[in-house]
Amino acid sequence: MIFRVNVSSRQLERHTQYWDIAELTLEHYLITSDSMGVTSILDPDIFGEELFFVRSQARTTAKKRLDMLALDKNGNGSVIELKKDKGKLGVDTQALQYMADMSKYKGRSFLAKFGLRKREDDLRAFLHEDIDLDSINQRSRIILVARYFDEALLSMGEWLAENNVAFRCISFSPVLIGQEKYINFSVVFDQTTPSTRRHVEFSREQRNAQCFWHNIGAKNESWWKYLLNTGQISAGFDNEPGDRGESILLNYLKGDTVFAYVSRIGCVGYGVIDSNANQKGKAYKLVKPGSKEDTFPTQGKHLHRRSVEWKAAILDFSNAIPVERLKSEFNITHPIQTSSTIRSGETEILKTKLQQQNEL
Repeated sequence: MIFRVNVSSRQLERHTQYWDIAELTLEHYLITSDSMGVTSILDPDIFGEELFFVRSQARTTAKKRLDMLALDKNGNGSVIELKKDKGKLGVDTQALQYMADMSKYKGRSFLAKFGLRKREDDLRAFLHEDIDLDSINQRSRIILVARYFDEALLSMGEWLAENNVAFRCISFSPVLIGQEKYINFSVVFDQTTPSTRRHVEFSREQRNAQCFWHNIGAKNESWWKYLLNTGQISAGFDNEPGDRGESILLNYLKGDTVFAYVSRIGCVGYGVIDSNANQKGKAYKLVKPGSKEDTFPTQGKHLHRRSVEWKAAILDFSNAIPVERLKSEFNITHPIQTSSTIRSGETEILKTKLQQQNEL
């Protein structure tokens, strides 16, 4: 529920204008609402985590179609069912039938069944580093999206979770304000079982220095030169305290190596994180909108900043190391997210190559 603040009366007034949305329209919005314009990743601000989109309207053995199919970072299959109105008993049974059917396909058979063979590199880049393609879809889970949910359905969700079936409910509200249409999403029920929570992240203090991809956020050489000159990397998302952009930058430790990547162009340099996240004013900051640091071409978009010592850079994007060479020469998979751990490959040889092309 959204409330309007009546300043004069100091009262909250309910906003009651809504608009109707068809299930297929909602499905389209959910698939294409990621921040980087890449439909492989479903928006974590909606789903409560990053999900790798596999297919919509996947056909089951019984010739029925499930709304959306995805994988989480542990390789768990995620059956996503949408309802334009109320989620009630019966929806869970339908989703369970779909989940049972999808669970027949594991590892390479899952890739073959759902046409993922050409997207294997993207999937490897998405999964946690200790998850291989042969182990995907060993576990499955259910995600329901509806305007609101029946209490009996939520009780069933608790029972399913107790029996090792992860269950999540996401409510949406299509709100009309003037002529503008908005959709508000909220995770209202989440029972994640130990089997789907298998991967345990190390805290920042426990892990060793790692290598990461970091997307610089714009296919613009002047922006890249600005980041080099100011000794920064950046992130966007909501450009607000505590959002995913801040989380990504604070995840880096002093000593981590970041390889700069430009979407559909390739690798253009690398640097080393030169300070700890708790060093205020140096390691991380949120730039004020409209300030001198909020500069073209990412004005208003990439306000999260983190300090980095750049070691080598390619200033002319036509000389970037493209995706094909990253794979063939260095055995490194390109990123499909703003930031991702480089799981394997010849990172030291890539550094040497970048040093040879260094234009700093």
